[in-house]
Amino acid sequence: MDSSHIGMVEQQIVVSNIQDALVQASHKHHIALENLDFSIHNISDLQRGEEFFYRDYTIDIFQRGFSPVELHYSLKTASNTTSVRFYQGSSVDVTMATPLEVLTEIKKVLAKEGVVYGVYDDETLYRIAAAVHRAFVEKSDIPDEPFAVASGQNPRASADLAYPTYHFDRHGLIASGGGQEPMLSPFEMGKDTFIVREGELLITEPILRESQLQISTSGYIVNPVNGPRLPFHDFSPDIRREQTPEAYLYYAEKDGYLSVEKGTLLIRPQVSFESDVLDSKDAAQAKKREDIVLGASDETKDAVSAGQVIEGRNVTINGHVGAGAIIRGLNVTINGVLHKDACIEAEHEAVVDISKGTVRADRAKINMLEGGTVEATSSVEVLGKSMQSVIKSPRIFINELKNCSVTTGGYQIRINTVSDGTNFFTIDPLTIESVNTRYQMALGQQKELLKKLKAIRQSYNSKKNQLADVRKQYEPLRGKIEKLRRQSSAVPSAFQNIVERHNSLTKEVISLKQQAQVIVRQLSTLEDFIYRIQYVETTTSFTVYKRLPKGNILKYGKSSAHITIDQDLAGVTVGKNRAGKLEYRLVRG
Repeated sequence: MDSSHIGMVEQQIVVSNIQDALVQASHKHHIALENLDFSIHNISDLQRGEEFFYRDYTIDIFQRGFSPVELHYSLKTASNTTSVRFYQGSSVDVTMATPLEVLTEIKKVLAKEGVVYGVYDDETLYRIAAAVHRAFVEKSDIPDEPFAVASGQNPRASADLAYPTYHFDRHGLIASGGGQEPMLSPFEMGKDTFIVREGELLITEPILRESQLQISTSGYIVNPVNGPRLPFHDFSPDIRREQTPEAYLYYAEKDGYLSVEKGTLLIRPQVSFESDVLDSKDAAQAKKREDIVLGASDETKDAVSAGQVIEGRNVTINGHVGAGAIIRGLNVTINGVLHKDACIEAEHEAVVDISKGTVRADRAKINMLEGGTVEATSSVEVLGKSMQSVIKSPRIFINELKNCSVTTGGYQIRINTVSDGTNFFTIDPLTIESVNTRYQMALGQQKELLKKLKAIRQSYNSKKNQLADVRKQYEPLRGKIEKLRRQSSAVPSAFQNIVERHNSLTKEVISLKQQAQVIVRQLSTLEDFIYRIQYVETTTSFTVYKRLPKGNILKYGKSSAHITIDQDLAGVTVGKNRAGKLEYRLVRG
């Protein structure tokens, strides 16, 4: 009816849910919901959201008055077709209303009830309106039958399937198409499996064409036919999503491990690289060594005499170590002074109070470094001063640096304060002999693991095909075998052979998947180590928390020129961005 004759409540508002708009107007204007009505000015074309289709309606909301058409109805959807049934109690004043007015009310019913997809054309709906109008003209009952008013969509059987592409899967274990069954499903391997880099394209999720969707008359996408859905429903700020007409593209916003936690795609921080990344072949031999604790009987004498060689598992020296002495062990602790011509070789950790000699270890922690040399495979910490010394390690922390020291770091150098401008810093892990050795070993292990993974994949495909063939025989027999067992009857040997073959192949397939999971984790850690060395310029940081005087020199990699700090700096991280330009970032001390 013409809303201009009734008290207007809301005018020319655009909504996608008319029922909600009426409820909000009722609360806002303190009018009972049953006393509100609406008219439609415009209906938009069908629009698509992520999970549903919808329309926008431009409507007026007004207080209900007399209307020549009142319809009592119910809607029912079956087999993706929605029908309307009109009940006695409906009324049409045929002296004022034509079938066109009835048609208008039917279209309002559909809009209010959220029927947006596959609504039949006006010609079809007019025939329904005419049947209702005729019943009142003839003063007969409204036909007691459902009138179909909308049909959803069932996808064509021939529609091409669209599969997500998991770009982070560098080993082809997650299939992205119908031609090959995936060996592993995304993210089933835990949180530390797939390592990704900032800016890397992770996933391409095709936007399904309308013809590929099953759509209800209310617009909801009931069952996309593109195979398994993505294993997450949200993503963290660590992930950037971009949309093209064809797909959603997911990018990494930082380095780390890709993970899905509580349905959210995110990137977990990288674990620190330690020496156990590479296979250890001497662990069993190391267990046979004895723990050793030595001390000096006289404070005027060394705990370890000049030229003496000490070798054990956990070695503790309570006192000084003389010239030419060599201390070897898994872990070595010197509670004294290491002579400038003495040497420590620790497979794991070396802890030294004052070092003037040479320390080689996986991790080294030194209180005071005076003209000594430290080479550590993983990390070095100098808790006091480092003076006229040489330090080589992937990760280095120094409390205070002074007097022509040379510091070579692979990934990270952190210094509390630098006392003068006569120091030289190199960011190049391959100049560290132990790291270079491990790098070459990592390349070799990577090659071998890739060969193993390829062989496992081939074997997996073969076993899966065999299992599929056996399953065709196995499935029909299951019921027969159970029946024979319930009857305490003998199971034919032919049946038993099929069951045993099925169970054996199933175990082999599971074992191959587990082997692949282990190898992928190993490869991910190795590839991270290799990446950090190959792209050292953009994966490292040099940080001074308090003072970095001008005159100090930095060098990134063998191919880079020397960089002289030309101004006094404080609380700064110096590094190169991905474009190769030097950057200074302020840090807290």
